[in-house]
Amino acid sequence: MTARGIFTNTTMKNTGKTTFQVWLMRSIVILFCILACFLAWSMLHLGDSVIFPISQVDIKGNFSRSQRKTLKNIINPFARKGFFDVDLKKTQTEIQSLPGISQVQIKRVWPNRLIITASSEHAVANWSNGKLLNNYGEIFYAKSLKTSVENLPKFLGSENSTIKILDNYQKMSRILQLLGRKIKVIALSSVGSWFIKLDNGMTLQLGQNDVLNKLSRFVKVYHKVFKTSLAAKFKKVDLRYAHGMAVR
Repeated sequence: MTARGIFTNTTMKNTGKTTFQVWLMRSIVILFCILACFLAWSMLHLGDSVIFPISQVDIKGNFSRSQRKTLKNIINPFARKGFFDVDLKKTQTEIQSLPGISQVQIKRVWPNRLIITASSEHAVANWSNGKLLNNYGEIFYAKSLKTSVENLPKFLGSENSTIKILDNYQKMSRILQLLGRKIKVIALSSVGSWFIKLDNGMTLQLGQNDVLNKLSRFVKVYHKVFKTSLAAKFKKVDLRYAHGMAVR
């Protein structure tokens, strides 16, 4: 075979190989386009809920059986929309509006799972009209909590003073630990005057200013003044004075 013939053969082989590669690439592109069109058509006509349904919803949190049932009833209508179409923000808002629910986080897990992480409110005090106060100083209402609220202290005041009352309650409670006493009622009046009632029935008027120092002064003289048989009948202590107190 001449050199020209060998060259012609090689050229034909290379041309054939190139043609096959071009055909293969075109086929792949066409197949990809067909699949994309089919997926788009399916999403349009069948919906996300058919192609990518959510088949598993996990609820994480310390909830009772009835609370879990309520949560699922809220979540199910949203989950039926499918993995991509489910509105996480709206679902979160709906769950967080339930009584007794504090914080909610929702995330998708491919390919068919939703994880709901929610925390129930932690009540630290009773408020007026059957309402409760959580550990952030926020008022909420819950018909049923897993923990009893009967032994919680009672807070009295305006709704915009909850954080201030909670803060002073915690500070006063630490001071009263030296006596082994607890606060049953703490009140802040409209003029800013403080009042507390202890678990032994004794009431303390603290006034408007320097209330923590006044309470500390009461603690220092408690065993000397209020532990005698004569002083046992005293139930009201007025600590509004700068350097003394009045008892009744």
